Amino acid sequence: MGADRCAIFVAHDSTRQLVLRGWWDFEGVPQPALMYDLGEGLVGWVARENRPLFLANAQSDQRFVTKWAHDADVAAVMNLPLVINSAVVGVLQVSTRPGKP
Repeated sequence: MGADRCAIFVAHDSTRQLVLRGWWDFEGVPQPALMYDLGEGLVGWVARENRPLFLANAQSDQRFVTKWAHDADVAAVMNLPLVINSAVVGVLQVSTRPGKP
């Protein structure tokens, strides 16, 4: 997967939310202020289930949630839980834009 965007979401136990803390975008799109509740969207699902998720067409998946305008730029996506001592501490998300392999 050739990535166009990479994001790191950090889990906060007190709020049960995943907050965007790290960001890289091939075209220089600035980092948005994003957060997902545990179980919400692809990021929240990966954190709750502690399972990786790869989707060739992310927007067609029922778990996909639009949070900001550039979510329309997402095609394929890979989400990996970040785990320390059996606890999910975050999620790494790597995605491509439509029309990219």
